[in-house]
Amino acid sequence: MVYINFEDRDAPREIFQDNFNIDRIIALLNAYSQLTITAEDTLLVFDEIQAALRGITSLKYFYEKTPEYQIIAAGSLLGINIYPGESFPVGKVDF
Repeated sequence: MVYINFEDRDAPREIFQDNFNIDRIIALLNAYSQLTITAEDTLLVFDEIQAALRGITSLKYFYEKTPEYQIIAAGSLLGINIYPGESFPVGKVDF
């Protein structure tokens, strides 16, 4: 499991800003976590995902481009629109 709390001081909150290239994102998460992430046996936990700009939107691209990754995303402020204009991946998220 790789757990990332995006409210942590050193968390890679900008990881989703440039683009949603999943290979790039996974490589950066590998470096940040100092673990090897594989789709077959690594659970990704994105806590306080609302603190990462475009983090919620990235879930759509994980689902569409690399559905083999298992991701849990949570956030205490998910019901509040912190970033106007950010899309929500309807049909890709279970509550």
